[in-house]
Amino acid sequence: MSELAMPPSAGMPEHMNESLLPSSSYHKASCLGTTKDNHRRQTIYERFKPQLLILVFVCLSLSLYLLTKDTISQALAAAKHVEETKQSDSNRNDNGGTSHLPLIPMRPYKDTAIHMPVLPTYGSAEQAQLGFDHIYVVHRLGYPENLVRMAKILQMLHITAEFVPVLPIPKTKIPSSMVQPLEHMQEWHTRHRIYRDMLEAGYKSALILDDSVDMELNIKTIMRAVHQSLPHNWDMFFPGHCGAFESSQPRPSDKLPSLRHANMPICLHAHAVSQKGAKRIVANLSPSPTTDEIISMAIMRLKERGLLQMYSLDTPVFAPRPAGSQAHKSSLLAGNKKLQISAINHFDTWKSGRQPRKMDA
Repeated sequence: MSELAMPPSAGMPEHMNESLLPSSSYHKASCLGTTKDNHRRQTIYERFKPQLLILVFVCLSLSLYLLTKDTISQALAAAKHVEETKQSDSNRNDNGGTSHLPLIPMRPYKDTAIHMPVLPTYGSAEQAQLGFDHIYVVHRLGYPENLVRMAKILQMLHITAEFVPVLPIPKTKIPSSMVQPLEHMQEWHTRHRIYRDMLEAGYKSALILDDSVDMELNIKTIMRAVHQSLPHNWDMFFPGHCGAFESSQPRPSDKLPSLRHANMPICLHAHAVSQKGAKRIVANLSPSPTTDEIISMAIMRLKERGLLQMYSLDTPVFAPRPAGSQAHKSSLLAGNKKLQISAINHFDTWKSGRQPRKMDA
């Protein structure tokens, strides 16, 4: 008798591998497990969702910072440079520096068509006019660079001055037999006119400068010391000159060792005249030259005659710096020593964008 075939699941022990179960039962169990896993993951996500969002935000922020780090550094450096520049300009202005100098107006000189700079009054005579009642600046036509440079330097130093042109002599007034070159005659006329103008205005003293001169940057401090030691009987004083033997002359005072009784200072590019001195010059020299002697030598002759009391500095604090080929010639003259701190160099330093020295008040 043949045996009957039993179903595969009949009598299967409980520990038998579930892989032997029918495929439909296994699929049902798998679906149930997957659902539980998804539910578990969903629960974990919901539980840590705020923390995950914060982590993502931090990562994005860090990435953005790293990407823009160089840009931020450059922006900060640029901002710092702008702030330092503003502070530098502010300090320069507080020290009387040259930053943002206003435009200087130009006006016709008296009844002529020649325009000269007009500087404002910067304060008392002691400060703005170096202790003198007035300052004249002589300008030779044909050298506009000297005129502009001198006007800017005086503006930078807060020094008030009147610009006077060397006027051409009309042909009708040129003598048929000229005793000296036309240039020297114009120089004579200009100087004589300044001395007369000084007397008509009632100035007790005046400083007369060529517009080509350079000066010590601390010229105000120097001139204050000079006025404390300059004798009351002075007629002419030469803070700038071409003399070679001034240092060998006696001192009128021990207060200022550089102040001397003048020997032969020559040159008129930087000299001062008292009211008494101007009267003696005008009284003894005609408005036009009568000999071939230039006006500077004619004035020295008045000293030799005992008509003028002259004083000078053994180390000049004004030095000629004319334009063009004349610059080299002037530097060879005796007495033209190098300035310690040049106002022109200071001005050129500022124009080039570098930090200049601090000026005195």
